[in-house]
Amino acid sequence: MTDQQNTGGCEPQECLQNLTDNGFDGDVARTALALGRDETQIADMLSGDQAVDEDLDMKVHGLAQERGIELS
Repeated sequence: MTDQQNTGGCEPQECLQNLTDNGFDGDVARTALALGRDETQIADMLSGDQAVDEDLDMKVHGLAQERGIELS
């Protein structure tokens, strides 16, 4: 699965932003904790300074599905 082949109908960075906004009230620290990543790393991905890797993209979609969070 590449960035363009994700399963949610949104680009990986957009999906991560939607998860953060819709599932964690925009709280990057809570999002990072739920995804098992460092807060700085998630913030860098949200700002576009770092690419969302395939593993994280899969975690974003899995967590959204588990919690009923709309990503697109």
